[in-house]
Amino acid sequence: MPVFVFLFIAVSLLGVGSFSTDVMAQNPKYAAFVMDAKTGRVLFSRNANALRYPASLTKMMTLYVTFQELQAGRIRKNTRFRVSRQAAGQAPSKLGLKAGQRITVEKLILALVTKSANDAAVVLAEGISKTHSRFARRMTTTARAIGMKRSTFKNANGLPNRKQRTTARDMSTLALRLMTDFPQYYPYFRVRSFSYAGRTYYSHNRLLRNFAGTDGVKTGYTRASGFNLTSSVRRNGKHLIGVVLGGKTGKWRDQHMRTILTRAFPKAKASSIQVAKRKTRIKPAALRKVVSRINNRQRQKLTQLIAENSVDTTKTSVVKFVPNTSHGRDISSLWQIQVGAFALRRMAKDRLDFILNKNFKPLKDARSKIVQAKKNGRDLYRVRFAGLDEDDAEAVCMSLQDDAVGCYAMAPPQPRKQAMISQ
Repeated sequence: MPVFVFLFIAVSLLGVGSFSTDVMAQNPKYAAFVMDAKTGRVLFSRNANALRYPASLTKMMTLYVTFQELQAGRIRKNTRFRVSRQAAGQAPSKLGLKAGQRITVEKLILALVTKSANDAAVVLAEGISKTHSRFARRMTTTARAIGMKRSTFKNANGLPNRKQRTTARDMSTLALRLMTDFPQYYPYFRVRSFSYAGRTYYSHNRLLRNFAGTDGVKTGYTRASGFNLTSSVRRNGKHLIGVVLGGKTGKWRDQHMRTILTRAFPKAKASSIQVAKRKTRIKPAALRKVVSRINNRQRQKLTQLIAENSVDTTKTSVVKFVPNTSHGRDISSLWQIQVGAFALRRMAKDRLDFILNKNFKPLKDARSKIVQAKKNGRDLYRVRFAGLDEDDAEAVCMSLQDDAVGCYAMAPPQPRKQAMISQ
């Protein structure tokens, strides 16, 4: 009898972390997805394209639109939005904002990423688009524009609405775009606590505290959706984005996320940065051109490099040199840059659109192209711009570093040095 009991318990425990299709069938709300954020490769997928209720994961899109406004300069972090009666009357979770009071955009952002405050979400929506419904329409339009093909939004906070739907795959797309489109604002998602009106609110995302490498993103729950979570985790040069929808409990959801990410990490691709073994001199003209296009912190660093007229290419250097390659010989006889290589064409197209929206002057007359290639038997899609001179190629790559975008500057097919900028 004791042996039987032991075996029964052991089998039950083994089933907790399994991906049995029978278990999935018992939970029609369940969906999960894990993606290698560096390549776009799918590492785990269950019901990834099935429509589900997003709950408070909706606030990721609310913040995406808010970051668009901040980046465009139409609002600032210290802009104060008025709280309407509609916003104040939202169901919990909420800050308890009062109609008529004013609150800054930054405090509203922090309320969303920690407390997941429903009243704060509506204040942002009304402050940006005048009405909540107009903001929701913009959310859906924006979702389609960034590749969330099956998502529809009807409110800014994720409170129940039968027509508000998304998919696990779409939420991973949104998480990635938050990181790549707004690297200056994405760190808000790793904030663990927020104090307001004498109270301190702690993030609902427990993985920030107990799963190594987690840097965001968001939790969610309604009775209709179950327990949802989108996570971003970086370890040893690898970066995964995971989504779990429809968990029966918050504890199960968190554990399931840990399980699928842990199993996916060995399959993910680590960053590889080649570092030269010797000191190499950089043209001062190229560095001066960059200085006019970057932020103050980088300007100070590069001004010092110009004065020294050389860069020591150690692991901490901004500019590193790599051997000459034959990449892009069929595109142009001038310099080129490569701004990413992806497993999926749609990922490459998203990166191409992201770069084009930056409106870099040196790229005005350059030719853009997505180049399909084979690597280890798999399709690979490379995003390139051709027809640049050497200074412009290096300048664009240095500017992109501030947006956390890896960039290679590639010389024409003749013996000369090439610079690589890496995040």
